[in-house]
Amino acid sequence: MSTRKKLYRSRDGLILGVCKGIAEWREFPVELVRLVFILLVVLAGMSIWIYFILALIFPLEPRYGKDRRNHYSKNMDEEYEELKKEYRKMADDINKERDWENRFSKKS
Repeated sequence: MSTRKKLYRSRDGLILGVCKGIAEWREFPVELVRLVFILLVVLAGMSIWIYFILALIFPLEPRYGKDRRNHYSKNMDEEYEELKKEYRKMADDINKERDWENRFSKKS
């Protein structure tokens, strides 16, 4: 299983999802990528057509599949691991309490 992320256009981007796709691919804040793009267009004279060309080149992200894990499933995995840790701690505490109760409830 590859851990490398693929570059896609995001389905929930503002215009065509190019900036958000780049941001998700490199794990940058999407606002930063948008700001850099706007600065390149305004200050450096980059053509706005480059955005549309990138939109044609980048494939649209798949709706479902192994290529892309959305942040919800990642958060759910993290929450699941934390819940497992809490459960183990609670189970250990219960077992310790039962052990103490058994020690003192036995009649000598």
